[in-house]
Amino acid sequence: MKLRRLLSVLLALTMMAQVLPLSAIADGSEEVTEYVYVTDTVTLDDTEDPSNDELFEGYVEQLFGISSNDGIMTAATYTGEDALSGAMLDIYKELKSAVAKIASGEETSAVVSIPVTYTASYYGVSTGNDAWSAFSSTFSSSTLVNYLLHDCPYEMYWFDKQTGMETSTSGYTYSAYFAVTITFTFYVASDYQDTDNTTVDSEKVATAVAAAEYAQEIAETYKYYTEIDKINAFKEIICELASYDHDAAADSNYPYGDIWQLVYVFDQDEETKVVCEGYSKAFQYLCDLCGVDCITVTGYNMSDGSSGGSHMWNVVYYDGVNYLVDVTNSDAGTAGQNGGLFMVCADEATAIYDGTSGYYGYIFTVNNKVITYTYDTTTLSLYPYEGYLALGNVATGTTVTLPSFYGKALTLDGEIGVTYYFTMDDVTNPDDYYLMAKFADDTYYVKYDAAEQKTIDDVTYYHYTVYVNPTQINSSINAYLTDGTNKVELDNYSVYDYCAYAITTETEVWQKVEALCEAVLNYGYYAEKWYNNGSSALQTQIKGLDKDWTDPVTNFSLSELSDYAKESDGIDKTLALDGGVYIRVYVTDTTATYTVDGEKLEVGEDSNGYYVEFKVYAKEMYKTFTVLMNGNTYTTYSVYTYIYNVCNSENDASKGITDSLKDLCKSIYYYGELARDYTNWN
Repeated sequence: MKLRRLLSVLLALTMMAQVLPLSAIADGSEEVTEYVYVTDTVTLDDTEDPSNDELFEGYVEQLFGISSNDGIMTAATYTGEDALSGAMLDIYKELKSAVAKIASGEETSAVVSIPVTYTASYYGVSTGNDAWSAFSSTFSSSTLVNYLLHDCPYEMYWFDKQTGMETSTSGYTYSAYFAVTITFTFYVASDYQDTDNTTVDSEKVATAVAAAEYAQEIAETYKYYTEIDKINAFKEIICELASYDHDAAADSNYPYGDIWQLVYVFDQDEETKVVCEGYSKAFQYLCDLCGVDCITVTGYNMSDGSSGGSHMWNVVYYDGVNYLVDVTNSDAGTAGQNGGLFMVCADEATAIYDGTSGYYGYIFTVNNKVITYTYDTTTLSLYPYEGYLALGNVATGTTVTLPSFYGKALTLDGEIGVTYYFTMDDVTNPDDYYLMAKFADDTYYVKYDAAEQKTIDDVTYYHYTVYVNPTQINSSINAYLTDGTNKVELDNYSVYDYCAYAITTETEVWQKVEALCEAVLNYGYYAEKWYNNGSSALQTQIKGLDKDWTDPVTNFSLSELSDYAKESDGIDKTLALDGGVYIRVYVTDTTATYTVDGEKLEVGEDSNGYYVEFKVYAKEMYKTFTVLMNGNTYTTYSVYTYIYNVCNSENDASKGITDSLKDLCKSIYYYGELARDYTNWN
C-alpha cells in the first residue's frame, strides 16, 4: 500500500475568539498566546488491496464468528497499540473505537473529532507553545491511518482509500498547556455512502448484525436439547426462514462463496432468497454453534436422469453413523419434503463408484423419483471418503488381507517429499488403494495415488509420495492407506525425522546423505525465516544433531556463481519460492504456445502481469533452461542466474531484495549443489 501525503499548515497568529466559546478561554487569568489551524490530507493507492466488498464480506464473517483467512489481513510487524506511544497512542485508541462504531452501524458519520489537551510538564518543556511544538513533531495522520488499516481492515470496509482522510486541528495554546480538537474526516466509498461522502449507509451492516444475532439466538435456544432434536429443529427452522431463489439457481455460472447466502437465511426478510448454499451453510453454522458433528460438501445432484447441476449439502455424523442431509430438498414442494432426503444413510440408498473418474455418490429413490448425489473432486480432495463421505456405519468393514507397510524414504534429488512403500501381493484389487495424508497443522486430508510400482531386491512395492514445501520440513505428516473402506494406519512422520536419522546414524550408507540432509534442513530454516517473516528452530536442531556443523551460507562467495552472470535480454524473469523453486517468466502474448523441455506451460496471471512457470528440481538448479514461444527461443534462465542477480544487488525493499531473501537464495544454492553431487547429475 503506497502513501501519497499532501500537507498544508496554516498558523494564524491572531486570536479569533468566535472560534471557541469564551468559556473555553477560562477566566482571563491565563494568557492565550496562539490559535492553531492545521490541515493534513492522506490518500492511499489501493490498486493492490482487497476491494471494499471483500473487506465487508470479511467483516460479516467476523460478525458470525467465522474465521476468515483469505489473505486480506496485512502482515504488520506490530499493531498500532504495540508500536505507538504517548499522545499518538491515546489518539489511536480513540480512532479505533470510533471506526468500530462506524463499521457496526452504531455511528453513521465518518467525521471523528477528538479533544487533545497536554501540559508543558508532560513534554518536559516550559510553555504551552513548546508543548504544542513537541506534539506536532510526533503527530502523523498517515501513521494513524496505516495502523488502522493493518489492525482492523475489515472494520474499514467503508473507507475510500483513494480519496483518503483529512485532518483539521483547531484550538489554543496557553501559558502551560495546549487544548485542541483534531477532526478526522474519513471519506466513504461510493457503494457505502448514505447522504454524502462522509456518512456511511448503515442498512447493509445492520442487516448482517441482526442476522448474526438471530442465528446465535436460535443456537442458544437449542443449546441443551438432545443432539437429534437439535438436528431436526435446525432443519425445520431453516426451511421456515428460507425461500429458494429459482432465478439464481438457473444461472449455470452462479458461484459459491457469497456471504449473503448465510445472512439471507437469518435476516427474517421474506423478500430475500437463497440457493442450496444458503440452506447448507445455515445448517452447518447452527451445528457448529451447538457442537453437532457436520461437514458441508459439494458435488452434483440429478433427479430422474436429468442432467442435474452443482449442489451443496451436508453430511452429519450421529451415533456412529454418517447421514446425508439435504436441507434444500427438505423444504416444502421439494422431492424430500417428507424427510426422504434428510438424515438418510446407505441403508436407504445405492452406493456408486466410478473407477474411471473417481467420483463417489449415492442413489436414492424418494416419492418414486430417483435422486443421485455425486461428490466433486474438491470435496473428495478435502475429506477421507470412508471417514466423512461414506454414508452408514463408518466403523464397519469387511475382513480383508490388508497391504503390508514396508517403510518410508525421503526424496532428495528433486522435490522434497516422504515416500511410503507397501507390499500388496496378497491384496485383492491393490490398485483401488490410495494414501490419505495431512500435516499436523492442517484440517483436511489430501488424496495421493500410487505413482508407480517399484521393484527392490525382487520385491515389488507400491509407493506413494507426500510432497513437502520447504516451510513444512518440520511439520508432522499424518497418513494412512485405504481403499475407501479398509485402511492401514501409519505413524506420524516428517522430513526432519528422516534427516535426523540420517545425520545421527554412523554407517557409511547414511554418511553419504548426511550433508545433503543438513542442507535440506538449512533450506527449510531460511525458507521459514523468509516466507513466514519470522524465526525458525531448524538451525538449532541441526547443531543438536551435529555439533561440528557450520552454516555454509555465512561463507558464501559470489565468485562461485560468476559463470551464471548474464546480461538481461529485456524479458522479466524471477523465481517463485513459496512451495519449492519455480522459474517464472513474464509474457505479453497470451495466445502463444510456451514450452520448456517439451512440456507445455500454462499462462497464469499475477499483479505484475501474465507469466508461465515451471518447477526446477534441486539437482537441476544449475541448468540453464530455454523457454520456447511457438517453437522459437523466447528466453533462457537458470535458478543460479537468479541467485547471482539477487546476491549481487543492493538491498531494495521495494523490489523485495533483502538479507532474508539473499540468505534463502544461498541456502538453495548449497542444497542444489549437494543434490546434484548426490545423484551424480552433470
